[in-house]
Amino acid sequence: MGARRIKRTILSGGLFINLLLEDSEALRAVMGAEPRIFPVASMEEEDFPCVSYTREGLESGEVKTGEPPRGGTWAVTCWSRDYVESLDMAEAVTEALHSKRAVLENGLVMRYCALVDATETAYENGVYAQELIFRIRIN
Repeated sequence: MGARRIKRTILSGGLFINLLLEDSEALRAVMGAEPRIFPVASMEEEDFPCVSYTREGLESGEVKTGEPPRGGTWAVTCWSRDYVESLDMAEAVTEALHSKRAVLENGLVMRYCALVDATETAYENGVYAQELIFRIRIN
């Protein structure tokens, strides 16, 4: 049985985030040659510093045409045991994603990505988290 090609939708928006973060010189400058980037993952203490991303929500789809949504929001979180490093990572992630466009191998185009919100948290175990919310639109 041959591999079936799946038509990608906004549900695959995280693939754009991963692609752009893996190609980011700014992120490598802060985190080293091979930054740890995890989709929808729970990290272990030895994984810090690292970046995780997860889909937060979708824009409503086209009701009349039945088209799926073309936009959504993703949380990209920078985790570190050092506060300044967590900020540096957040700045590098923003540089890598904000106002960028990208194309996946199957031709799906991310035509819009923008930072729309951010929060930060310090946990009792000494870990700092910078959570960045990005809005993504596809073709």
